[in-house]
Amino acid sequence: MNIDDHILLWKSATIQVFDIRYIKIHGDEQPSSYRLPASGFLYAIKGKANVILDNKSYKIESFNIAHAGKGSCLHISAVENSLEYYLILYKATLPITSRKDMLALWEREKPVQLQYVFQVTNALTLQEKIETMHREWLKQNNLGHFHVKALFYQIIYELLQQLHQQHVNVQQPDPVEQIQNYIDVYYSLPITRESLAQMLNYSVPYIAKQFKQKTGRSIIDYLIQIRIQKARQLLIHTTLSLQEVASSVGYEDVSYFIRIFKKHSGLTPMKFKQQPNQYKSYRPMYRLSLSNDKKWIQHYISNDNYYQYKQKGDLLMNKKTKSSMMTTLLLCFTLLLSACSGSAMITTNNGETKAATNQAAEVQSTTKIVSTVKGDVEIPVDPKRVVTDTYPGFLLTLDIKPVGTQELYMKSPYLKDYNEGITYFEDSLEAVVDLKPDLIITGDEKKYEAFSKIAPTVLIPFTLEMDETWRSLVEYLIKRKT
Repeated sequence: MNIDDHILLWKSATIQVFDIRYIKIHGDEQPSSYRLPASGFLYAIKGKANVILDNKSYKIESFNIAHAGKGSCLHISAVENSLEYYLILYKATLPITSRKDMLALWEREKPVQLQYVFQVTNALTLQEKIETMHREWLKQNNLGHFHVKALFYQIIYELLQQLHQQHVNVQQPDPVEQIQNYIDVYYSLPITRESLAQMLNYSVPYIAKQFKQKTGRSIIDYLIQIRIQKARQLLIHTTLSLQEVASSVGYEDVSYFIRIFKKHSGLTPMKFKQQPNQYKSYRPMYRLSLSNDKKWIQHYISNDNYYQYKQKGDLLMNKKTKSSMMTTLLLCFTLLLSACSGSAMITTNNGETKAATNQAAEVQSTTKIVSTVKGDVEIPVDPKRVVTDTYPGFLLTLDIKPVGTQELYMKSPYLKDYNEGITYFEDSLEAVVDLKPDLIITGDEKKYEAFSKIAPTVLIPFTLEMDETWRSLVEYLIKRKT
């Protein structure tokens, strides 16, 4: 740590104190854990204990001060008799008008994320200032809080001076380790890259890149791996129902849990439970791989009726598939996407094609209503970012290149030349959100509700026959077209 850089950054920072607490822990109390919602100082005034900051252990006693960044896990144990301390939570940022070199320095040094523990000098002076801060904070008035802010700067001055004089070992926490530690404990909670980034005070692209570089997999892949591991343990060692197991590992939708469990374990949860002594011998259908390892063993489609196996370069489909399905799908896509075109086309009796006369109305309207099996859906007239979980081949046939789809569908030798520019999202709704779609086309009814909360979504059921649902959709789109 370059102390001069840190002094410069603190001098330029904007400070906001969030909370000041006085806490006393007795030796007979259970160990306490706390995830910091903001950067914080812990100042011990009496007693001894073990303090763990993100798996790094420290001994703390009277007149010790500890610092940790937002999202760090603070665990206090082995308290001797009692431990009394103050906890100061704050936020420090650089003004957006700061010079670029200063902003870059802040991102590189991250002074508010540093971890350290040391014995302070002038302990009584520092303690008096912190106690005064606490009293002023409890007054809950503007003048008192202004006094708190003034005292906070004085404390920072004292600490920077002592850090420099005592050559304290200062550590920058590893965000990848912090994410792994958090997921290992809180895997059953709703977790997204956005929530992790906000918790750790980093940007989403930064933590995603760092995690991928260090582990060879995405954050969501790691989360799924941990959840499946925990689910296996519950299936083998407990008598919990399938719903209880799914809920315990973070999946409220049992059908989705079954699909993702089978995708990563090669067996449904119940079959896995029936053969607990052999589960290690089953090869998963999808293998979490390193970033430079693209080998696949088998591909499992989320629709339980269809499997694809990679054999001698061929993509084999279910033998019951009829050619009429291909025609139906192409027809529906053609009509659906024609309804999205910028201007309607009319064919005259002499075979000439011309634009509809009501062009002014077409220009004014940016959306249209299409009738689907889920009711009327308002979709863009000219979608630019189409995402599909099931039908990339049909879209490409119509010269519509999706911005996102599932990778297994693009493994066909007929589609392999069209992969560039397409992002693969597997079963991650978070990845779909990142694609910023303006239209989603799905064949999975179970995913419709989730997709429809992200963007306008059209459900086209993946059926083999042109039933009444298909016919009503086709008839409607024909009318829209003409």
